[in-house]
Amino acid sequence: MTEVSKAEILSFFEDTPKQFENTTLGRISVLANQVIDLEKEVAEQEAALKRLKEKKRQLAEDLIPAVMTEHGISEITLENGGKVSVKKFYSCTIPKDSTVLAFAWLRDQGHDSLIKRRLTVDFPRDHDKQAHQLKEDLENKGLHPGDNEWVEPSTLRGFAREQVEAGKELPDHLFNLFIGERATIK
Repeated sequence: MTEVSKAEILSFFEDTPKQFENTTLGRISVLANQVIDLEKEVAEQEAALKRLKEKKRQLAEDLIPAVMTEHGISEITLENGGKVSVKKFYSCTIPKDSTVLAFAWLRDQGHDSLIKRRLTVDFPRDHDKQAHQLKEDLENKGLHPGDNEWVEPSTLRGFAREQVEAGKELPDHLFNLFIGERATIK
């Protein structure tokens, strides 16, 4: 932790009413109010950033592709030398309530290599040696490993793209698939 000089501390109190300048509680109150004000400002800036990102997404994924498609344009070069093109993109997720069925479908279709699995075990204190034993040993001792399965989002997205481009369909009730276009500007 770095030390703060008395002058740095006092600089925070430049606009402090005189009656609070020399009291500890007054200084703490002023500093706490500054934290509150900064938290509000951070929240406002984060909201503004979120709005800007949504506006950028609308331009890149909705407006520019629509105008370029409407006019039959696949790529243009800007005055500054930048190139604007539209490319297809894929988004695919598995709804939480469909995970078990979606994983069963992936396995049935021979795509079980997409599924990752992690086993975890919570050990009581002072059981370091047991942490290095095999899963069967843990179960025999009453320590039950957690079991977590998932498909990485980028893997699922790539799989969905491959399936669509190969003319295969993903079950709508198991996968949320979205195919859109996005303008890229280089």
